[in-house]
Amino acid sequence: MQADFSAPDVTFHMEITCLAVSGNDAWMGGTVTSTRDATIYPVGTTFIVRVQDNGQGNGAAPDRMSFFFFANPALCNAKPNLGLPFAWLHGNIQVK
Repeated sequence: MQADFSAPDVTFHMEITCLAVSGNDAWMGGTVTSTRDATIYPVGTTFIVRVQDNGQGNGAAPDRMSFFFFANPALCNAKPNLGLPFAWLHGNIQVK
């Protein structure tokens, strides 16, 4: 997985080591394997994140995404309620 943030301005790659799916929701956990700014997200940092696929096409609601939470990646198996505060407007999330 690659994450690009504008504030703070950082990009990192993450190896996904945990994936849990329920309906159109997915929880992913993993470890940062490379980063553009090690002072913000150093290699070895672990996260979990939740995404939601709300369908395809102009009539579909936007896909959604949670914050990245610093946590043991295996926690994704518990499918925690991380909230979905962000509408994903720069691409398409697909949960299958």
